[in-house]
Formats: sequence, structure tokens, C-alpha cells
Amino acid sequence: MRTPKSHLRMLGLALLLPVVAGCSSENKPHDTTPPDSPAGRPSKVRAVVTWRPPPDTDDFVGTQACAKCHQDISDTYRTHSMSISAAPVAAALPEVEDYETVVAFTSSAGLEYRVSRDGDHVRHHEKMLDADGDIVYDQSVEMQYAFGSGVHGRSYIHEKGSLLLMSPVTWYSGKRRWDLSPGYNPEQHPRFGRRLSDDCIACHVGRVNPVAGSEHRFQSPPFLEHAIGCERCHGPGRQHIAFHSVGANVDKAPADPIVNPVSLRTALRESVCNQCHLQGIGRVLRAGRRPFDFRPGMHINEIWTTFVTGTRVDRDATEILSQVEQMRTSKCYIASDGQVGCTSCHDPHSSPGEDRVAFYRSACMNCHADPQSECALPAAERLQVTADDSCIDCHMPRLPSNVPHTANTDHRVLRQPGGYSVSPGTKSSPVSVFDRTEGGVAEMELLRASGIIRARQADSSGNPATAREALSLLVQLPGGFEDDPHVLDATASACLIAGDYDYALACWERLLTIQPEHESALRGLGVIAVRTRRHKAAVEYLDRLIPVNGWDSELFAQRARLLRELGRMDDAIADAQRSLEINPGQDSVHDWLDAAYRNRGDADKATYHAQQAIQIRAARQN
Repeated sequence: MRTPKSHLRMLGLALLLPVVAGCSSENKPHDTTPPDSPAGRPSKVRAVVTWRPPPDTDDFVGTQACAKCHQDISDTYRTHSMSISAAPVAAALPEVEDYETVVAFTSSAGLEYRVSRDGDHVRHHEKMLDADGDIVYDQSVEMQYAFGSGVHGRSYIHEKGSLLLMSPVTWYSGKRRWDLSPGYNPEQHPRFGRRLSDDCIACHVGRVNPVAGSEHRFQSPPFLEHAIGCERCHGPGRQHIAFHSVGANVDKAPADPIVNPVSLRTALRESVCNQCHLQGIGRVLRAGRRPFDFRPGMHINEIWTTFVTGTRVDRDATEILSQVEQMRTSKCYIASDGQVGCTSCHDPHSSPGEDRVAFYRSACMNCHADPQSECALPAAERLQVTADDSCIDCHMPRLPSNVPHTANTDHRVLRQPGGYSVSPGTKSSPVSVFDRTEGGVAEMELLRASGIIRARQADSSGNPATAREALSLLVQLPGGFEDDPHVLDATASACLIAGDYDYALACWERLLTIQPEHESALRGLGVIAVRTRRHKAAVEYLDRLIPVNGWDSELFAQRARLLRELGRMDDAIADAQRSLEINPGQDSVHDWLDAAYRNRGDADKATYHAQQAIQIRAARQN
């Protein structure tokens, strides 16, 4: 769940952009512009339209409705990790986490984290101690949802209005320990304020309840079906049920509307899995799409443009969600002319459990039973390597991943694994669009996606040269993209970094006419207002932004500073206090309150905040 580093700053305080493009920090695009980006070549393009829900949105019926006729499949599917991909905390509690013996850990930054459970209620704590072991602060937040099956681990989510936010604490099943969540840097991280994106939610949850016309915000309840269910792979079921209902004239009816992935051509069958299991080095939603728009039978390129390069295996480690790229370099995939895919080895309806070695060996023997293609190592030697003659333990070993305490199966299917030097082409491979020809990514869509990806890179690095490269792509887009929110936002962000405030302001103002609560537009306009010393305008943008995202401590801290400039000290102090309620470890805010109270002649409160600031800085140095 990645929130890119933002270089939008207001008086030195980073304002993190809420626009998130993937599920983790390791999905940041490499510093490479796709080489096949068109350069001004003419192309016809349809006008961009605002997002509309697919016409079948009301046709979902839920997994329980499917179970009435498919009980056997439903029963076996309960053993599959997808069937428990997300759940309310109360429903997810049993048998995975340890809430009794090891319930705390200390990060390398000296902060203590602890989990506590009271019946169905789970709270996560962040505690700071000073040099004498006294508590500087102990903040706890109640968690509402658990994400993850528990096979590798679980992360935890809390809900604040329309926002879904991640906890810094994750349970890692392999090591049976609590530790910082994936993507969290011990020295500096977003604590309890890490936003979950549409992409992240769409891949962990069966069905979501998004706010129409907005990104990364959800209605109440946020989830209409918690875990990944039947309709994620087969499509909405209402018409299928009607087709088979008593009294339905099947002879005169059209074909059964349900999707059976087995009957789809290879690229479309694989897209059912790739909608979540292919992130590449970055992917961009196509104009007018949302992650929730994908339906089985589509190619993923109808929803996203995904950039890939190499296998993402470097020495003895692999990046998370890189299995598709790895498999496509394997001799198994190449020799099968692309017919070997996810379901060649994985049963989407059940988990092999304790029979995994035999299960996967059987999958291998579907192609390697012939003496001409069997394993070259004699059986006696194979049994010395692995007593149960496991194909996968030898040819698909587990490699450390860039997610702490977890490992991923190497899907390159190497004939002689070992050594794990950099996979051929991993660092030098050109960036390309996944299945561009098969998925029908037109030149203008590639140009759009390349410009947006480059703008993200500029935002992450703060590099004006990269921003200008993004703009050189985006300005080539023809008419029809003037009201594309992603193009407007990327163009404005790149303009801000390149120093063109006037054009950035124009793009973000236009974006607000389309989406009045667009967060990065409001943040960006606030940055421009501060940099041009229009403090009243900056406060007005914050007044619009805070109701949209009231769980960002820096917004309140910045508003306090601006209000002080405008002479509104009571409101300024209230905002500074609210900032500390959200994040009590901000020594700079305590410093500000120390000065504010001294100016008011309130020595007691000034002294309290001065001491808190000293304690926090001392604790960080321990």
C-alpha cells in the first residue's frame, strides 16, 4: 500500500499526497521513461468521460447466494487464502495472532508498539519512553478490520469517516511475531495515518462501497463483502441465478451470463488473476476507470496500463507481486507458447494444505511425465535433496522478499537454482507495457500513462528535470483529455516541481470543478498559496481539505501556523492541540505551542510543552 513521497511542502512541513498507485513502497516506478512512448505522433482519441459505475453494479449477489447451488465448491473454497482475505477484527481473531505471550516490540527508532485485546476489541499502541523509562506518550487506536489470510501475516485497518487507515503494527505468521507493517521505515513513518488506496482495497476485499466521484474514500459500511468471493472471478451472479431459476425458459434464453475462466482465451483467463497479482513497477488507471470496474472476461489493459521490466529478482531476494514477470521468463511458459498460466499449477477453489508437495509435483508431471522431459537428476539423487521428491523445493525455492519476515516462491522455474545472481536483464531490461499488443493499449493511452508515471517519479524525487520530462509527454495529449482528473493532477504536480505555479494553479483549479474534494488539488493549491504568501487563501484551501481528510496531523499544524499569521490565535492553538491528538510525537508542534503560550503569558502551559519537546527529542536520541 504505497503512498508516494510528496514534495508538496507548506512552510517546510511535508503534505503527503493521498493519491496512491499501488499496494506498497516497493511498487514505485523505476527512474525510466518507457522507451516506446510516442513523441507527437497523431492518433485519434475518444473524448474522456467521467467515471460511471458499470451497468451490472447491482447484479452482485454475494458468495452465500452461490453456495446454495455450489455447496461442494463453497466448502473447499473456505480452505483457500482468498476466502479469508479480509474480515472484521472480531471475525478474524482466532488461531492466527498471539495476544497472550509476545504482544509488544520495540523499533530501532526506540518506539514501543503493543497490541491489546478485550473480547472482540483490538487496540494498537505506540508508546514513547524517555531516558528514565517514563512514558512521554502512549497513543492507542482501535482497529476495525484485519487484512490478510494469516498465511504470511495480517495487517490492521481503522476507519475514520470515509477514510481507511493502516496500523503501523502487523502480525507476521512465519516468524510468529509482531513488527512494523510493510513499507514502514522505523525512523520515520506515517504511524496510524497511512491511507489505503482504491487499488489496495480492491485487491484485498470482495466488494467495496466507494464514494462516487472521489478516490480512496468509502461510504458506510466500506465493504459490501469482506473476503474475495465467487464473483471476483466469475462476474456478478444475479443474471446467472435468473437463468437457472425455476420457470426460466433456458431453451429460448441467451447463453448463461456467468463467466467460467476456463472457457476464456489465455490472456483473458490470466487477467482474472493479474487484476491483483500483477502490479509491475507501476500501473496507471486508464481514463475514466476505477479498479472496481474490472470484470472477468476483460483484459486488465482495459482498466490499467501496467509497466514491467525484468523479473525483479535481484541477487537472493525478490520483490513482492513479481510472479507474473518471473513466470513469463521461464522455459515452462515459453515452451508452452504462453499456455502455462496461473491455474496450470494453482487451484483457485482450494488450497493444497499439507499435500502441497504432491499437489505441485502432479502439476509439473502434467508436462514432464514423458521420459524425454523428466528431471535429468536421477531419482536417488533427487531424494537426497528432498525426501519427498519435491519439484518445487528444488526448482522453485522460496526467496526472501522486500516485505519483512516473508518469502516468495521463485516463479522463474530455474533448471539449476542457486547463486541467485541478478536475473538476466533485471537491471538493464527496458521498461515496456505488459501485453500491449494483446491488450490493445493505443498510442495515446500509452502517452498518457507514461506522462503520469513520470510525474509520479518527479513527485517522489522532487527533481525538476524529471518533472519537465513528464510535461513533455503530457502536453502532447490531444483534445479530449482536458477534463481527465489524473492528467490534470499529474500535469499540475509536475508544473509545481518545475516551478510553473501559474499553470499548476490553472490545472488544479480546473480539477476542483470536476471533483470539488480532490485532495491533492487542494493540497497543491495550498502549497502555491503559501509559497506566494497568500495566507488567507491557504487557510481557505485547508478549510476545504480538513473535512475530507481530518486524520492528517500536519494539516492542523500548518493551519495553526497560518492562523497565527492572520492573528487568529485561539483557533491556531486549537489546531495545534488537535495536531498533537493525532500525532503526539511532534516536538516541533510542542515548540510552537511553547512560544504561543509564552506570548500569551501562560507560563505553566508554555513550560509543559517545552518539556514535552525536550523529552521527545531526548527519547529519539536514545
